[in-house]
Amino acid sequence: MSRFVPYLAEEAIERDAASLIGEYERARGVMIEPPTPVEDIVEKCPPSAPVGRFEVIEQRRVSGSS
Repeated sequence: MSRFVPYLAEEAIERDAASLIGEYERARGVMIEPPTPVEDIVEKCPPSAPVGRFEVIEQRRVSGSS
């Protein structure tokens, strides 16, 4: 079964990642340095953060469906 997956330009991914990290830094009053705490950021970021489009992918990965 084929599924359409929209192409995301590298610049768009970088922009969204920088936005998400900036939002996390402001909300927590911290500065992020490597290694980036990705799980903490995704779990604790506000709902307005640009994470929504990735939630379905993660849910499918965890549940094992495609």
